[in-house]
Amino acid sequence: MNTKRFTAMLAIFSLFLLGGTAVVAGESDKATTNAVVSTFEVNGMTCGGCSSGLRLQVKKLEGVEDVKVSHEENFASVTYDPDKVSPKDILKAIEKMGF
Repeated sequence: MNTKRFTAMLAIFSLFLLGGTAVVAGESDKATTNAVVSTFEVNGMTCGGCSSGLRLQVKKLEGVEDVKVSHEENFASVTYDPDKVSPKDILKAIEKMGF
């Protein structure tokens, strides 16, 4: 087993064993230090395709780092850099999808 793979497996095992977070050597965290998370209520999604399409559309915005969408629970949770994108911009992208 190569060293990188072993390190990754050890980090994952530590995550489950200790209940914390693990960073694998050689990987960098792209998240900005001033990132914020906002959750938006999204009505009208009826399937996983709606969730996936919305996630892809919002992820295209400059400054958006992560997007989690649930059509079952009617929400989109967006991690973003407020210096690059605003909640208003995110809402426009959601509305552009028809929600």
